[in-house]
Amino acid sequence: MPALGADMEAGTLVEWLVRPGDRVKKGDVIAVVETQKGAIEVEIFDEGIVSEIIAPVGTQVQVGGLLAHIGERRSEPREEPAPAKPPRQAPLPQPTAAPAPQGRVEVVSLGGKITPAARRRAGELGMDTTNVPGTGVENAVTLADVEAAAAARSPETAAAAVLPPGAVPRRSGFDPAEMRKAIAVAMGRSKREIPHYYLSHTIDLAAALHWLETYNRAQPVPHRLL
Repeated sequence: MPALGADMEAGTLVEWLVRPGDRVKKGDVIAVVETQKGAIEVEIFDEGIVSEIIAPVGTQVQVGGLLAHIGERRSEPREEPAPAKPPRQAPLPQPTAAPAPQGRVEVVSLGGKITPAARRRAGELGMDTTNVPGTGVENAVTLADVEAAAAARSPETAAAAVLPPGAVPRRSGFDPAEMRKAIAVAMGRSKREIPHYYLSHTIDLAAALHWLETYNRAQPVPHRLL
């Protein structure tokens, strides 16, 4: 678990964007972690094959804790002899695609830049992110932006799109109350745990004040110094 902020102590894993066996490279977004200041995408700094997922979704992991194992680069596959071609047969009729179920948006129009986690979440919600303002790098739409746009919709629509029947709503993304709580904890810790010392010095400003009074007497009111 990387430290996604100077005061971060732990984060909750809310989504994995890779699976065991996936090849990853430096800069790939592999997971989404929720902290007290919002949902943040986690990038990887190595290259290899995801061999094992250690932290399941919903787990709170301390900074420095283990999330997954990245194995060595997969060796080049050996060339196998090509299988014998079967006898040529008449082409089979192609099945027609089943119509998309009613009530779910299958195609989402996504305009501009959008992060992978935000794209996936928007697809789950059936949301068009064309008009969603982005707060990420180069104004990219982030997961928090999608969550905020979903929360801004009517409660009935948002509940139907996000939650299955009987599910308890769970707040995710940017939470102002949690952010203020995190700031308060950090401020208190900085006062308790960081050594402080105080210095004072007395300066005689009589000459400076005398000059200021003399200068202001010769100036119109708008030009006087304060």
